[in-house]
Amino acid sequence: MTKKIKKMIQKHGGVVTTFAILAATMASGACRSVLYEPKEPEGIRKLIKKGVK
Repeated sequence: MTKKIKKMIQKHGGVVTTFAILAATMASGACRSVLYEPKEPEGIRKLIKKGVK
C-alpha cells in the first residue's frame, strides 16, 4: 500500500502542488481584499486632497 501511495505521489505530485499553490494564493487574496481594512493614518485625507508629489 505504501509503495502505491509513493508511486502516485511521484507521478502526480507536481500537479497536486500546483493546485495547492494556486488555491492558497487565491484564498489569501480573496480574504485580504474583502475583509482587510488598514487603519487610516492621521492627515492622509489632507495629503490626498493636496496631491502628493
